[in-house]
Amino acid sequence: MEYRGIDVSSWQGVIDWKKVADHGTEFAIIRITEAGNAIDRYFERNYAGCMEYRIPTCLLYTSPSPRDA
Repeated sequence: MEYRGIDVSSWQGVIDWKKVADHGTEFAIIRITEAGNAIDRYFERNYAGCMEYRIPTCLLYTSPSPRDA
């Protein structure tokens, strides 16, 4: 079984979520944090886009390793 999904963060810039939904995307993985535990600058926009177009989401939180702390 295959599912069509995307993984997004600030690296993709502003995303046209209507186009993503119209393309048949079945889920999105949205990164919450960037290096140093800062909130990804597009997180809220990406999450809102998924909610507006009813795209199921998974949130990705990355934490610094003990060596980076």
